[in-house]
Amino acid sequence: MDSGMTVGKLMQRYSPLIVLGIIQLVVILLAPSTPPLTQASSTTPSGVTAGTLPPGSTAPTGTTGTTGTTGGVQPGSTSGQAPGTSTAGGTSQPTGPVQVGGGTVIGSGSTGGVVKSCPGTQPAPWAYMPPCVQFSGTNGGATMDGVTATGINFVWYEGVVPPALAAIGSRAGLSYSKDQLCELLTAYTKVVNKRWQLYGRHLVPLDGPGSHSGRAQGNKCHFPYYQGDNCDSTDAACWRAQADVIAAMKPKPAFVIGGVEVTVPFLDELSKKHILVLGQGQADSFTEPRAPYVWDWQMSLENVASFGAEYFCQKLTGKAVKYAGTEVLRSGSGLSTPKRKIAIVH
Repeated sequence: MDSGMTVGKLMQRYSPLIVLGIIQLVVILLAPSTPPLTQASSTTPSGVTAGTLPPGSTAPTGTTGTTGTTGGVQPGSTSGQAPGTSTAGGTSQPTGPVQVGGGTVIGSGSTGGVVKSCPGTQPAPWAYMPPCVQFSGTNGGATMDGVTATGINFVWYEGVVPPALAAIGSRAGLSYSKDQLCELLTAYTKVVNKRWQLYGRHLVPLDGPGSHSGRAQGNKCHFPYYQGDNCDSTDAACWRAQADVIAAMKPKPAFVIGGVEVTVPFLDELSKKHILVLGQGQADSFTEPRAPYVWDWQMSLENVASFGAEYFCQKLTGKAVKYAGTEVLRSGSGLSTPKRKIAIVH
């Protein structure tokens, strides 16, 4: 590895791949007509393992499985009923694939699509991949806005970095040029399309209209993305206007990837337009009422606080000092290593 490589540079280099990987998994969950279901959690009287059924549905005759509640209305539906289920006699029954046994997943949807399991994870030169599945047949075609039989449209939103922050990033070696961004987005889109199971579809990047064209930004490399306006972080109207332009694009996007700079009004406006959007660091109190459209690429603020507090209490408070240097280790009475005392400044 390059000796000059830093954590910031690594995140700069690989964060688009991580983000694209996450969001395409979101689309897989919402868009396919014959999605793979989860590992079996119970058994039939004959000892055959039955898979977890879609939320809100019940097990078919002779099979037991776990059930859950729906997390909101899915695109194109009229109630909280889970995709792949139908209502008969007041009871939701699965009409899509059901996983049977720990080996092969056999599912035949009404469109003729078939999903089968394969060993391990999706083939790739790294370990962090979704479970391997094989798909054949038809995938249901246009299952939601921005999704066709062959493609999943998406928008990469690139914000404007304030000049002062850009200068700091440049001195620290953490900034990137438009051509470098273009090269990264090109490479990672190819990787996702090659390595991930998209059920007969591939990711299709959309270019912003007019002055928002990302394709026009580079000098040597030209990749379609949305070049944002210089909206102040407190200018809610500006951010909502950006979201409205994206929502009005033709063809429509199925999802939008926003960086660390996008704000709550931007996310909220896209969710109102029923467009999936990936943002950063919002609270559950914001994201959950807007499900399934707003997604975080990191833990919610509530979880960050909970995990942090748990780590402080279990790993730090009252524990012996280890890494503070000899001047701290020898600052006690000399008979024992000092104990940590935690103070939080808010």
